[in-house]
Amino acid sequence: RGWLRDPAPDKGIHLADEDGGWIFHSYTDIAGRALRIAGAMREHAVRPGDGVCVILPTDVTCAAAFYAVWACGAVFTPITPPTFADLDEYTAHAAAILAQAAPALVVTAPGLTPLVTDAVSAAGLDVPVMEVGAAGSDATPLDDLAPTTECALLQFTSGSTGIPRGVEISWPNLATNAAMITDLLCWRADEPMASWLPLYHDMGLVGGFLTTVTNQEDLYLMRPDQFVR
Repeated sequence: RGWLRDPAPDKGIHLADEDGGWIFHSYTDIAGRALRIAGAMREHAVRPGDGVCVILPTDVTCAAAFYAVWACGAVFTPITPPTFADLDEYTAHAAAILAQAAPALVVTAPGLTPLVTDAVSAAGLDVPVMEVGAAGSDATPLDDLAPTTECALLQFTSGSTGIPRGVEISWPNLATNAAMITDLLCWRADEPMASWLPLYHDMGLVGGFLTTVTNQEDLYLMRPDQFVR
């Protein structure tokens, strides 16, 4: 997360659009968005060590929100947004994760708020749901990165064969994983990464997304449904 204070201005994330092209967002842009979203999270009283669940489609707001959680020193839990699943099944799936994660805040997109609110209620929680639109947040940017706690990420299994199970992943876990991927790929400067894997999946999140951002290289990112089409 240290790159938030010194982002690469000429590298960033290229998001696939619906016409076969790419929309570029520099790391400078993403860092600014992340710190503003972090400021909004702070207004919701998120503190170091709190859990924050993020339910957003793959877009620049999602990328920024992930790092906003870490800027607050909070523990990040990604939850898949609804795609092709039955909405009742999705609500039960999200509720199972929320109940275990017990977050202090849930972040989602405006169009998903009613569904996410139902999932929060089904989980038996009384926590705020914060909307973040395509423009990000107009909150005052977070001034200083909050101190980190031992756990960085609470990653859940898919739940395809049972109730999703959470695994605590520490900062050293993530740093070592990213360093090993970089080394094993013999990754050199100015080499881009391309991925269509979902950002709530461990391989898509760590292997495709976090490692590329950590290295501050260009990432060409598609949603899974775009890749399927």
